[in-house]
Amino acid sequence: MLLTLLYLYQHWKLRSITLKLLSHLDDSIVFYTFAEEGNVLSLVPFSSELCTNQSAAQIRDIILFTNCQRGVTVYPKQNIHLAAWITFPSTSHVIPFPFTSDESRCGDIPFNIYLLIETDVIPSVMGGNRMTMIEQFGKLIAWKVDTRISILLHSNENQFANLVVNTFLKNCFLINSKLPLIRIQSVTTSGSPQPFDAVKTVLPKDSYQAPRSTVPDIHWEKHINDLKKLSIFASQAAEYEYNKNRTEGKTGIAKPDLIQSTRKSELETHLSPNNSPNVSDLVKTVTSPRTTPRTSPLKAIAEVIPEEQSPIHTAICAKDQTSDPVPPTIETDKVRPKLVRSKGSMLKYAKPPNILVYSDSTVSRDCVIATLKEIVKENSYTIYALTPHQAKSKHWIDNTTLLVVCGYVSQDIGDSFTQYFLNGGYMMSVCSDLLHTILPTFRSHAEVREHELVQFSYGRWQKVKMMHHIFCYQPSPIKKHFSTDSEDHLSDQKPNSSAKVCSKRSVELCDQQKVIHNLQVQILGTEETWNTPSLLLATDPINSGVAIFSQVHLEANPNSYEQDEAKYGVLMQYEQARIEILTDLLTTHLKIKVQELPKKAKIQSEAYANGYFLGDHKVKYLLLDGLRTKMTEPNVIQTSKLKLTFCPRGTEPPKATAQLLPILVDACPEKFSTVDYFMTLSTEKIGRLALYSPVMTSSMDVLSNTIFDHGLVVIPLRQTAGKGRNDNQWLSPEGCGLFSMQLHIGLETHLGRTVSMIQHLLATAIVNAILSQDGYENLDLGIKWPNDIYAKNTKIGGIIVNSHMNANAIICNIGVGINLSNSTPTICINDLINEYNLKNGSSLSNLSLEKALALIFNEIERLIDTVQSGNLQQFLDLYYQHWLHSSAKVTVIDAKGSSKTATVVGIDEFGFLVVETTKGILTVHPDGNSFDMLQGLIIPK
Repeated sequence: MLLTLLYLYQHWKLRSITLKLLSHLDDSIVFYTFAEEGNVLSLVPFSSELCTNQSAAQIRDIILFTNCQRGVTVYPKQNIHLAAWITFPSTSHVIPFPFTSDESRCGDIPFNIYLLIETDVIPSVMGGNRMTMIEQFGKLIAWKVDTRISILLHSNENQFANLVVNTFLKNCFLINSKLPLIRIQSVTTSGSPQPFDAVKTVLPKDSYQAPRSTVPDIHWEKHINDLKKLSIFASQAAEYEYNKNRTEGKTGIAKPDLIQSTRKSELETHLSPNNSPNVSDLVKTVTSPRTTPRTSPLKAIAEVIPEEQSPIHTAICAKDQTSDPVPPTIETDKVRPKLVRSKGSMLKYAKPPNILVYSDSTVSRDCVIATLKEIVKENSYTIYALTPHQAKSKHWIDNTTLLVVCGYVSQDIGDSFTQYFLNGGYMMSVCSDLLHTILPTFRSHAEVREHELVQFSYGRWQKVKMMHHIFCYQPSPIKKHFSTDSEDHLSDQKPNSSAKVCSKRSVELCDQQKVIHNLQVQILGTEETWNTPSLLLATDPINSGVAIFSQVHLEANPNSYEQDEAKYGVLMQYEQARIEILTDLLTTHLKIKVQELPKKAKIQSEAYANGYFLGDHKVKYLLLDGLRTKMTEPNVIQTSKLKLTFCPRGTEPPKATAQLLPILVDACPEKFSTVDYFMTLSTEKIGRLALYSPVMTSSMDVLSNTIFDHGLVVIPLRQTAGKGRNDNQWLSPEGCGLFSMQLHIGLETHLGRTVSMIQHLLATAIVNAILSQDGYENLDLGIKWPNDIYAKNTKIGGIIVNSHMNANAIICNIGVGINLSNSTPTICINDLINEYNLKNGSSLSNLSLEKALALIFNEIERLIDTVQSGNLQQFLDLYYQHWLHSSAKVTVIDAKGSSKTATVVGIDEFGFLVVETTKGILTVHPDGNSFDMLQGLIIPK
């Protein structure tokens, strides 16, 4: 009877979990563990860092919540790209752990869920042999190894529930080979993994392979290192295939001709010490443009494999193996392109000022960003969410005007924030334990109830009621004073003396160079429940850094407390005061420009307007006829984010909104001179058809997911939601020259085989279109790799390229923004012209939007024709005339995370940067950070 009840209970529990999982299948379902280090939980992200859309992940619901375990649902559903993963072998094998394919218990049950399983790379040494064999809960699809072992399992909801019960609900976190489980997460997938039978050719002959047995501890370290080599090789194969396909952002399966030609024996023969290629020949291979077929896949991969991680052990540049490596002498002047334009290696680059927001809570982060967008001056700052990875890299430090920090901060990230502050940075810390790091003598001596309303005063804002942080920097209720280092020397103070709440007004803080900074601390505001400091100002007299620390929730939007009517009502009553206090702190102490209008006057919907279809009447209607099959209803095209309604003469257009753009087919706009535009335009295709609108969300929204016609452009006067690379904010003020363009590039054409050069071609066309005009040759315009336009060492423009393939062509949707007549957030081209006239007594005319765009489109078509006719070198010569990187020094990070300084040589045939280090010539990529593409360049894996 007891066994029956136990069986029924387990069956009920399994059924309950299965139903809960079924109700959340549209989201990612994540179960993950925390590591406990001493008395501190080492937090991990709730969504895996392997997910391509991790930065957008938000928690929707909580399924499991214990001290060291979490079960949550996450939206949007998280995706894993598999191009750099490896399939499992078809037979039993110890890759990455022992299993046999016949051990699956799923039988012929259909699979409908992909599960990402992550473990530590070091097996547990704890006693007990109970392990969960994950192959019993689905089909093993692919794996990869770096800092963790990651497995992709194809399963179903019942087996998913079984797996959760056998691990998280039974507190059994060891899977195959005693690997400690970190995460189970449902995901979607894209791309295809590399076949194991193809990549195993680089596996060392002495690798440990023992089917159906656990790898002994003495062999485990070597086993993991071998797996990492395979993963690195798979990543390199995916990278090469990316280049081979000549598409941006699209990686296919590594073709057999790539993998099979790179067997270890062939690599050793090709790159043995006796057959080492001449270094100068290798430099030419990397830097010289080609119109002939590519170099062999063998050499292409060998060029980018870091020496320490290569599946071979012979360095390309090694003299011999008996003496220490000697850096080769490279006659770089013979292989570097001729650089007519030179800005020098010490060039300092400036972008629009960045405001960065760091928070361990997505809710707090979003509240801060939304509030800042209400307050700060429009189109003057770019506001980014700073990720933990970016915070640790420190590439943001030199490009940040203000750092806002909320909540928990780990020690290593806290050290980065301290370095920023001591380097002269401006910072606001809101309810964050960062205060302990920078002002260690201001310790928390008590706690108040969480989510407590307090009465707070600052400047002319008296007795404002706001939410207080759970930690209160104050004495306990028994104490009647605020203490710092001593509990006794202030015992005679009166409990209500706000002027003496803290006797210590300076704090010593040591920087990384062991220089002591004597910080001056001032109390700006107090909460009146305990009469303790809740708003502190710290300044560094040495480097003029400024930090504000708030223990009241200045970031908290009242809408976060809607379910608590009492608190919501009070917070709404003081909402205007919250905005005004934040505004005063930003302007008075942190030197941020704010909007002139009060908050209430700013809250209004954007005034969207009709668009206009410009171009030859016959050609316009031919295009519309060709789009009939793609229309969801007559004259309506639905892109991924925007509905386009084409309105011929006599048709009443609907009201324009953020999601709906009416386009008048037979009318002319008022604020755009079609006469000036078409009189200047001399192209055959590019710009001949144009969609114009005074205001829209983003010109790229018009082109997304729809094939129009080669050369069609979209021209907005202003955008409300412009986006740059990696979904970064793209400031689009009025006066900015904005356009998007769709190009159709034949797969077998010269540009089709090197399509990643498109962004460089666009940048060159923009600069050269202006500098090639009579009298404008000496304007200080240049190109910063890979996609920025600079004037007087300040960024004034950028380019984004999204592309996909159809059967015959690569469809490139290109977005461009360049400051033309807007002097904010940096400077503009017409400012440059006016300054040049004043300095040289000339009378160059300012460029109108219509003329500037037409000149740029003329040059784009000319350069495309140049490259397509086989004259890539002619284009590169022009590119190097305008770029800003002659002998520039950059930071390169290798696969181990160590950094070194390198010298820029040029770009390769795909537009990637080529640099020279002491070990030879390398091709490097940006690390994806939003702050400076030339900081933290990485060697491709």
